[in-house]
Amino acid sequence: MVLTLQEIFFMKKIIADLTPQGGYFRHCGIGMCPAVFKTDAGYILIGTAVKADELGKHSGRVGEGEVAIEIPPGMLEQVIWE
Repeated sequence: MVLTLQEIFFMKKIIADLTPQGGYFRHCGIGMCPAVFKTDAGYILIGTAVKADELGKHSGRVGEGEVAIEIPPGMLEQVIWE
């Protein structure tokens, strides 16, 4: 895959992959699995996109350019405690 200069300039700088390695995640070597990355600007979550209208009374919290992401139960707790 060849990236353009614009793509390289706007790429996020991933500092660390914080995805838990055991339990549910031990079978995720093929790529398409939830993940947590620390970047130079914050954190990136990879999970299942949830439509704002699926959030009921909280749907208004998803702003322009934002997306709600669902990750497996316990994933954030594992990231925090590892």
